[in-house]
Amino acid sequence: MKKLCVSAIAGCLALNAVPVFSADEDHWGFIDKTGKMVIAANFANAGDFAEGLAPVEVNGKWGYIDKLGSFVIKPQYEEAHAFSEGLAAVTPSVPDEKTDVARWELANARRGKWGFIDKTGKLVIEPQFERVDCFKEGLAKVHGESDTGYINRDGKFVIRGEFESQTNFGDGLAAVSSGSAGIVMSGEQDGEYDSSLPFRFIDTSGKMVIPAQFNSVTIFSEGMAAVGLGHIQNTQDRWGFINKQGKLVIEPQFNAASRFSQGLAAVQTGHYNKLGFGYKSWLADKWGYINKNGKMVIASVYDGADPFSDNLASVKSGTKWGFIDSAGTLVISPQYKASGKFCDGLAPVETF
Repeated sequence: MKKLCVSAIAGCLALNAVPVFSADEDHWGFIDKTGKMVIAANFANAGDFAEGLAPVEVNGKWGYIDKLGSFVIKPQYEEAHAFSEGLAAVTPSVPDEKTDVARWELANARRGKWGFIDKTGKLVIEPQFERVDCFKEGLAKVHGESDTGYINRDGKFVIRGEFESQTNFGDGLAAVSSGSAGIVMSGEQDGEYDSSLPFRFIDTSGKMVIPAQFNSVTIFSEGMAAVGLGHIQNTQDRWGFINKQGKLVIEPQFNAASRFSQGLAAVQTGHYNKLGFGYKSWLADKWGYINKNGKMVIASVYDGADPFSDNLASVKSGTKWGFIDSAGTLVISPQYKASGKFCDGLAPVETF
């Protein structure tokens, strides 16, 4: 997507209490599956709904709204992720004034650190991490000042390692690498992870299951993961798909790829351009969707494409995003500057 990452100590705001919005930056709202704006575009940024709540930004602070657009957890965080398995990652804000010195000093010590809240806004894992992601399969990936790995819901490390790049767990496996990290397609869960050293896959005990051999990866989903076999093998980067035994089941042939969702995966095709004198260069083409046999079932005609969610996927035509169904039918015409994914019938969109 383009995303929003949502990238939210905690308190509750009474339902229907409304903060003052800044009209200069309010462009995000939520649509239903007909394309109707059902929560007005009053937010500076917004994330996907998950477990009944969505993170939104107002006047530089993040909070959480329900499906009626009412604040359940008031805007108070510097950054916020969506809820997953009952918890959400947040970075607390620091008060501008030291009216309560003890409270200010505590908040200042947490500056820039990530912790986790529950759905009441209660801080349940103390802000202490440099980078985090959401909980999946009972574990969350974290980078601390001295420790890197995966924590449980008590905030305790259960897997430690010198990981510079790592994915969430999916289907019981996660990819880890000690090489310098990068995300080459935005959106933590849906993204492609890139590293200067090859990725290996581990299980929830930390045991290596698939040896290090992949330049780029996505999380496992529906029994498969997209993997890039590129500069580590001194060849032009190509993406294919492996199963949980590490066997290639869809040959590397795509310029980029996302995880499988609802039986389909978004892939970007490419082609060689002849330059003359025996030289050629690889050029990226459009995005489409393949099935688990590797067959292109939704034509590669889009400038961007996200995984399916709630039976719809956001796709980009030119500079605008819209939504298609699993048959490739355009359900909501491209009209948005950016978009998230549908969950429980709602999706965040940024208007022009």
